[in-house]
Amino acid sequence: MVITVANETITVRLSPKDIETINRSIDEGLFTSRSDLVRYSVRHTLMQMNESERRFELIKDFAKGKKIPRGAVNRSLKGARRKVHREVYGDD
Repeated sequence: MVITVANETITVRLSPKDIETINRSIDEGLFTSRSDLVRYSVRHTLMQMNESERRFELIKDFAKGKKIPRGAVNRSLKGARRKVHREVYGDD
């Protein structure tokens, strides 16, 4: 049995600086194409997001055991998410 999975095409607009960095990575042999780099980057980001969510759930469980108010936990998690987003993407 053969299962064929069709990939979907998306359009992404990037700055000239980002394109230059991508092209340099390809020229240095780190990736075979722009698509290869984008696929890797998306997978890596999704894995990080999943790990972050797992950690947030552990923090929530800990807070419940310590009877920390839900609002305090949510504010803390929201702030942590913003900080991580800024560090990774450089903006809100």
